Order: sequence, then structure tokens, then C-alpha cells
Amino acid sequence: MKNLSNFSILLDLANKSFHKYIININSKEHLNIALLYLNDALSMKIDYAVVESHQRNKLIDALILRAKIFFNFRDYQKCINDCNYAEKINKKVNLIYSIRGDAKFELNKFQEAIYDYEIGIELKPKDCNLFLNKGIAEFELANFKEAINCFTIAKKRISKYSSNYDLLKMYMILAQDYANYEYKNFLK
Repeated sequence: MKNLSNFSILLDLANKSFHKYIININSKEHLNIALLYLNDALSMKIDYAVVESHQRNKLIDALILRAKIFFNFRDYQKCINDCNYAEKINKKVNLIYSIRGDAKFELNKFQEAIYDYEIGIELKPKDCNLFLNKGIAEFELANFKEAINCFTIAKKRISKYSSNYDLLKMYMILAQDYANYEYKNFLK
């Protein structure tokens, strides 16, 4: 039980350091500190088969947080690895698929990213960012009609004050222009 309480303490410290990174935007030192706490926590010998489900959820939280840190360090493969491990524990956490999709997108694995975004959408159908990200991945594959469908759904759910609203509008216009261009060339 002592390892479980130490794990929780280290996870709380990692969350605080990550939050400081978010607030101070450019402070990679906080990411490094959070990563150290998480590595210590995740290296503990805990038999998760015999612990309560809320403790397994803490393990998933730690893996997702470390995946976010790896993503911020642009170590996309380690990010994907932690998401894969978290998925083995609980397939019903949409953040796993959102983060892993983003990492695959950054590796130009657009079709794999779309697959992850679709699973995330099944788990959390009102998440406008999943639709936006799926639409951008579809756009990158020149699937403009599918991209437009995703952007239309995202537009219904996104706040006009969101930092992604302008990005959504830009991609929607581009996808519509490209789709119209394809249609006009098809008629020739």
C-alpha cells in the first residue's frame, strides 16, 4: 500500500509541474521535472491486477500525462507507446485516442490518426477537437468531402471564442475550395 500512496504523491507532483508548464508556456524545465516524477512513479513495483479500479485509473492518468509530455518534447513514438499501454488497461478513455492520433498525425500517419480520432469520437461524440483533428487529417489525405463533413460537425460544437475556431474556418474554406476545384476538373 505504501507504493500506491507514493505513486499518488508522485502523480500529483507531476501534474503540478505539467500545469506550471502550461501556465508558463515556454518552461521546458517543468516538463522535465514532471517527466522525472512520472518515471519514478511508473517504475514502482505495483501489482495492478489486485488493486482497485480507481488505482488503475491513476496508472492510466500517469501514462496519459507522460504521453502528453513526450508529445511536447516531440518524441512521438514514446507518446504512442504510452498510449498503447494505457489502452491495454482501459479502452474506454478517449484521451488515449486523441493524444495518440495527434502523435500519429505529426508522424504523417494520417490514416492511422483518423482511425484513432474515430475511436475517440465514438467514446466522446461531442468533442469538437476530435472532429477538427480528424477533418485536418482527412484534408491532408485529400479527402475533402469527408474533411468538410468533419469540419461541419466541429463548427456546430466549437465556441467562436475557442483558439481553434479560426483554424477551423481556414480549413473549412480550403477544403471547400479544393472540393469545388476537383468537381470542376471532373466536369472537363
